[in-house]
Amino acid sequence: MAGYNYKLNMSNNAVEAYEKGAKPYNEWSLAEIIDKVLDIYDPEEHAFDINKLVNTPLKAVKLCVLSYSSWHHTTKKYKETEFYFVDRKKLLMLTDKDIDKYVDFVMQKEM
Repeated sequence: MAGYNYKLNMSNNAVEAYEKGAKPYNEWSLAEIIDKVLDIYDPEEHAFDINKLVNTPLKAVKLCVLSYSSWHHTTKKYKETEFYFVDRKKLLMLTDKDIDKYVDFVMQKEM
């Protein structure tokens, strides 16, 4: 859906992306991610402990479960903004060891 929503300062495609559950990386909070994961999570299907994910730092959680969706124009200057979503496929492959690796990666980057 082409066009620009001047009231919201973003393209109509960006508005649609928000409606479908995607948004810019920096707008994802831990609570929002966990809520989306809980909607999907099934201990029978998933190989990770949900409590482990809940107690993981936000930066690592984002790496564990978010995937790039698309980019859209935002702001009055039509900035190209990347959008991300909670990826069901990533969740199906995620293990506790993966979570530990992402936490270690984030901790090393912050040193």
